[in-house]
Amino acid sequence: MMEIKARAWDYVSKRMVYGVAISEDGKAILPGYKYSIFSPPIIRMSPPMLYTGLKDKDGVDIYEEDILKCKMFDGRFENYEVLWEKNEVCWEAWNIDRSNWIVPRVWGEQEVVGNIYENQELLRGGCNNEGV
Repeated sequence: MMEIKARAWDYVSKRMVYGVAISEDGKAILPGYKYSIFSPPIIRMSPPMLYTGLKDKDGVDIYEEDILKCKMFDGRFENYEVLWEKNEVCWEAWNIDRSNWIVPRVWGEQEVVGNIYENQELLRGGCNNEGV
Protein backbone atom coordinates (compact mmCIF):
# COMPACT_ATOMS: atom_id res chain seq x y z
CA MET A 1 0.00 0.00 0.00
CA MET A 2 1.38 3.40 -0.99
CA GLU A 3 2.10 5.88 1.76
CA ILE A 4 0.39 9.22 1.14
CA LYS A 5 2.74 12.14 1.76
CA ALA A 6 2.83 15.72 0.51
CA ARG A 7 5.16 18.69 0.60
CA ALA A 8 4.95 22.32 -0.52
CA TRP A 9 7.30 25.21 -1.18
CA ASP A 10 6.98 28.01 1.38
CA TYR A 11 7.41 31.26 -0.57
CA VAL A 12 8.03 33.26 2.62
CA SER A 13 10.77 31.16 4.26
CA LYS A 14 12.07 29.91 0.88
CA ARG A 15 12.16 26.27 1.97
CA MET A 16 10.44 23.00 1.25
CA VAL A 17 7.95 21.97 3.95
CA TYR A 18 7.27 18.25 4.30
CA GLY A 19 4.19 16.74 5.90
CA VAL A 20 1.75 19.39 4.71
CA ALA A 21 -1.97 18.67 4.82
CA ILE A 22 -4.20 19.31 1.83
CA SER A 23 -7.37 21.38 2.19
CA GLU A 24 -10.67 20.44 0.57
CA ASP A 25 -9.96 22.94 -2.20
CA GLY A 26 -6.51 21.47 -2.89
CA LYS A 27 -4.30 24.00 -1.10
CA ALA A 28 -1.29 23.10 1.04
CA ILE A 29 -1.70 23.67 4.77
CA LEU A 30 1.30 24.09 7.07
CA PRO A 31 1.74 21.29 9.62
CA GLY A 32 -0.02 22.22 12.85
CA TYR A 33 -2.16 24.95 11.26
CA LYS A 34 -5.77 24.77 12.45
CA TYR A 35 -7.71 24.96 9.20
CA SER A 36 -11.41 25.71 9.13
CA ILE A 37 -13.88 27.46 6.90
CA PHE A 38 -13.35 30.59 9.03
CA SER A 39 -9.55 30.47 8.89
CA PRO A 40 -8.50 29.50 5.36
CA PRO A 41 -4.87 28.54 4.68
CA ILE A 42 -2.39 31.37 4.46
CA ILE A 43 -1.49 31.92 0.80
CA ARG A 44 2.24 31.44 1.12
CA MET A 45 2.65 27.90 -0.14
CA SER A 46 2.94 26.35 -3.57
CA PRO A 47 0.30 23.83 -4.58
CA PRO A 48 0.99 20.56 -2.73
CA MET A 49 3.39 18.12 -4.36
CA LEU A 50 2.52 14.49 -3.82
CA TYR A 51 4.85 11.59 -3.12
CA THR A 52 4.87 9.24 -6.12
CA GLY A 53 5.30 6.12 -4.00
CA LEU A 54 8.69 5.51 -5.64
CA LYS A 55 12.30 5.95 -4.56
CA ASP A 56 15.40 6.77 -6.58
CA LYS A 57 18.56 4.63 -6.80
CA ASP A 58 19.74 5.98 -3.41
CA GLY A 59 16.42 5.34 -1.64
CA VAL A 60 15.31 9.00 -1.75
CA ASP A 61 11.54 9.58 -2.01
CA ILE A 62 10.47 10.91 -5.41
CA TYR A 63 7.90 13.73 -5.29
CA GLU A 64 6.00 15.62 -7.94
CA GLU A 65 8.16 18.44 -9.38
CA ASP A 66 11.42 16.72 -8.42
CA ILE A 67 14.24 16.76 -10.95
CA LEU A 68 15.74 13.40 -11.85
CA LYS A 69 19.21 12.97 -13.35
CA CYS A 70 18.73 10.26 -15.97
CA LYS A 71 21.36 8.32 -17.86
CA MET A 72 20.42 7.91 -21.51
CA PHE A 73 21.14 4.82 -23.61
CA ASP A 74 24.05 6.61 -25.32
CA GLY A 75 25.72 7.38 -21.96
CA ARG A 76 24.70 11.05 -21.78
CA PHE A 77 22.81 12.46 -18.80
CA GLU A 78 19.64 14.57 -18.97
CA ASN A 79 17.45 16.13 -16.30
CA TYR A 80 13.76 15.22 -16.16
CA GLU A 81 10.95 16.84 -14.20
CA VAL A 82 8.45 14.56 -12.44
CA LEU A 83 4.85 15.50 -13.25
CA TRP A 84 1.35 14.15 -12.73
CA GLU A 85 -0.20 13.75 -16.16
CA LYS A 86 -3.92 14.45 -15.68
CA ASN A 87 -4.99 13.30 -19.14
CA GLU A 88 -3.15 9.99 -18.88
CA VAL A 89 -3.82 9.64 -15.12
CA CYS A 90 -0.23 8.64 -14.34
CA TRP A 91 3.17 9.91 -13.23
CA GLU A 92 5.62 10.89 -15.95
CA ALA A 93 9.05 12.51 -16.09
CA TRP A 94 9.77 14.86 -19.00
CA ASN A 95 13.06 16.32 -20.20
CA ILE A 96 13.61 20.07 -20.37
CA ASP A 97 12.31 20.69 -23.90
CA ARG A 98 9.47 18.15 -23.50
CA SER A 99 10.79 16.06 -26.39
CA ASN A 100 11.20 12.84 -24.38
CA TRP A 101 9.73 11.22 -21.27
CA ILE A 102 10.52 8.22 -19.09
CA VAL A 103 8.12 5.88 -17.37
CA PRO A 104 8.06 5.40 -13.58
CA ARG A 105 9.32 1.81 -13.71
CA VAL A 106 12.85 3.06 -14.51
CA TRP A 107 12.89 5.92 -11.96
CA GLY A 108 14.55 3.64 -9.40
CA GLU A 109 17.62 3.61 -11.64
CA GLN A 110 17.78 7.44 -11.65
CA GLU A 111 18.81 10.04 -9.04
CA VAL A 112 16.85 12.92 -7.48
CA VAL A 113 19.11 15.96 -7.90
CA GLY A 114 16.69 18.68 -6.80
CA ASN A 115 13.29 20.20 -7.42
CA ILE A 116 11.88 23.02 -9.53
CA TYR A 117 11.80 25.52 -6.63
CA GLU A 118 15.29 25.11 -5.17
CA ASN A 119 17.18 24.11 -8.31
CA GLN A 120 15.69 25.94 -11.31
CA GLU A 121 19.14 26.09 -12.92
CA LEU A 122 18.92 22.33 -13.49
CA LEU A 123 15.96 22.88 -15.78
CA ARG A 124 17.68 25.59 -17.81
CA GLY A 125 21.00 23.96 -18.49
CA GLY A 126 20.39 20.25 -18.16
CA CYS A 127 23.30 17.95 -17.37
CA ASN A 128 26.72 17.77 -18.91
CA ASN A 129 28.13 14.44 -20.03
CA GLU A 130 29.68 13.81 -16.62
CA GLY A 131 26.23 13.87 -15.05
CA VAL A 132 26.71 17.11 -13.12
